[in-house]
Amino acid sequence: MASGDGGAILNLVTNRDHGPGGFGSGELASNGAGRSGLNLTGSYGDGRLTVNAGLSLRQDRQGTAERTQIESLNAQGAVLSLSQAQTRLRTATQNQALSGGMTFSPDPKNRFSVQLDLTDMSGTNQSQVQTRLADSLSGRDMAYDQTSRQTDKTLGHALSLNWTYSDLDAGTRLKLGLNSSRSAARGLGLDDLGHGLDVAGPAKAQRRTHNLNTTTALNLDYERPLGAGQITMGLGYNQDRVGSGTAASGQGALDRKSTRLNSSHTVISYAVFCLKKK
Repeated sequence: MASGDGGAILNLVTNRDHGPGGFGSGELASNGAGRSGLNLTGSYGDGRLTVNAGLSLRQDRQGTAERTQIESLNAQGAVLSLSQAQTRLRTATQNQALSGGMTFSPDPKNRFSVQLDLTDMSGTNQSQVQTRLADSLSGRDMAYDQTSRQTDKTLGHALSLNWTYSDLDAGTRLKLGLNSSRSAARGLGLDDLGHGLDVAGPAKAQRRTHNLNTTTALNLDYERPLGAGQITMGLGYNQDRVGSGTAASGQGALDRKSTRLNSSHTVISYAVFCLKKK
């Protein structure tokens, strides 16, 4: 926390020291600077089955204000022109995350696991500039506002699936894993560039953006004794896709759109042989 900020943190933890049971923790934090958060986690296991879950909430709100004044004087010290401006900035962000997973071992040789993470992030940036111009020579006195607002939102998820087979007596191990993630972001910007000016109308502009990222990975790993050593082999496939687009319209900017999409595929294989220590 910054110096002079007030705040509080509350932690709550519950658990069992041995045997089947659960574990849980919670944290609540807040300060006087507009930040607050909540974290909750919990898990349960009985030897064969383990489950876990988590929740995270974050919020941040900030605001600033600034005032400036500029005077132009002649040789006698009289004011020729006066410019006053007042600027206000406001930002707000909210982040939510939810996670859950499970691990299951039906027998000593097989183990299955799944994990899912969800995220939701949003933010807003808003600015307002109020300007007053006074010119004693022309007798003109103008006042106008300039406002801008940008909002962004991102949704994402990540999924992991794994199966592991282990035979300690034979020294073999087989693992199959699938990992997938997706993140989609959208933004909207609105500008009012001169409400109150001596023009036909306020110059307004709008911007829209979107970004999409996806990743998929499939991996197979196998190891076993071979002669006087151990051999490890693997095969993997990865796919990455990245897409983005923009659109703008309004006075002061030509209407335009653009879209881009990139995709890549990778196949990886390997084999490693290691001698055992005697």
